[in-house]
Amino acid sequence: MTVGKADPGLAAAVLGNLDLDRAVELVRQVCRIPSVLGDEGELAGFLASVMRESGFGSVELQDVLPGRPNAIGEVSFGPGPRVVLTGHLDTKPESHGWQRAAPFSGDLIDGAVYGHGVMDMKAALACQIVAIEAVRASGLALTGTLAAKPWTPEEQTVMSDAEAADARRRLAVANFERLSRLSSQGVVARQDLDSARAERDQAQAAAAQADTAANAEVVGMVSTVTDVNNFVLTTNGYVSGLSSLTAGTVYFLSPSSASA
Repeated sequence: MTVGKADPGLAAAVLGNLDLDRAVELVRQVCRIPSVLGDEGELAGFLASVMRESGFGSVELQDVLPGRPNAIGEVSFGPGPRVVLTGHLDTKPESHGWQRAAPFSGDLIDGAVYGHGVMDMKAALACQIVAIEAVRASGLALTGTLAAKPWTPEEQTVMSDAEAADARRRLAVANFERLSRLSSQGVVARQDLDSARAERDQAQAAAAQADTAANAEVVGMVSTVTDVNNFVLTTNGYVSGLSSLTAGTVYFLSPSSASA
């Protein structure tokens, strides 16, 4: 069966299998796991375990940034299009002034779940999983794949060119490896695998180029170090090798070295 437009009968079949109690409980659980920007790993691992325990296939954590993975899992109904339900794992730091509940309590009060990031967008991540479970439980004769992919980071707005390129490289490599496994099972078409390979190769080349640029010598940069403990240098690239600076010494600095 291929669905081209909204069908009330199909929707009713799915809604009739929607477990709202499970959705509410899962929302409460994710609210209790802090995932402030840079600390999303625990939530990603939890959602991956939920999908795994539910019987989703191809469940894994995709390493995008060190310690900050995407979570992914899917339910396959056979060959066909792939629909991905996604959203970000990270939140901004918790705000002040909570009165009815604590930020990470997940308390259910008067029919509402309270928790930091519940609307942006932890509740959605939980409900996406439950929605896919409802489609599976409906028994409809569908084709294709439904996938959930909570990802990180969304709230981060500042990233160096090299960091961004490396994040894209990691994701492209992980995506190609995943599609390679699925291709061996006859689930993914050859052209999709070829496209993923091309994206991987392009991302790897771009990351190498960005890394070379980041390690290019910063010409004419001179700094006098007066306070070693609080010395901060900002460039368009990376600066390393600054672990043994001497106060009062003039250093000519490049991103890869520091010499008096």
